[in-house]
Amino acid sequence: MKNIHISEVISRKELSILNENDSLNTYLNLDKQEAQDHYILNDFNILTGIINEKAVLQFISPMLCLIDQQKGNNLMKGLKEIPVSSIANKSFTALNINDNLSDILVLFAQTTEKTLPVVDELGQLSGNVTIQSVLNRLSFDAEISDLFREKTLQVI
Repeated sequence: MKNIHISEVISRKELSILNENDSLNTYLNLDKQEAQDHYILNDFNILTGIINEKAVLQFISPMLCLIDQQKGNNLMKGLKEIPVSSIANKSFTALNINDNLSDILVLFAQTTEKTLPVVDELGQLSGNVTIQSVLNRLSFDAEISDLFREKTLQVI
């Protein structure tokens, strides 16, 4: 497993990226077809945070239960101007572009996340890795190993 590089499991799917100065309104207007993490980058493309629907709800819900409908509408208008960097999770776990499968398995075991961002040495976002892509790679290795074993037995 040590020789399996992160490049073999990194997602080729387009990532959802926001600038740290983008507003909550920008986030709320994104075309979100499925629940996913949205990566927050600074002006140097350094990953500074991750935002998702749960983080937004956790930020907004305590305020909404304290006010009536009229004030709630005004509050939502004001909240929409807040930068996403104020709401984003800044204490995230990230993989390094040089990690191997053993490193990846350890980090997934230590977190509840199903997807982890991948950054380079500068902290710039390179992609992400999902638990599913890791399991698919492990499954592929098992199939190859079984096929090799089967072919070897046929020769003997």
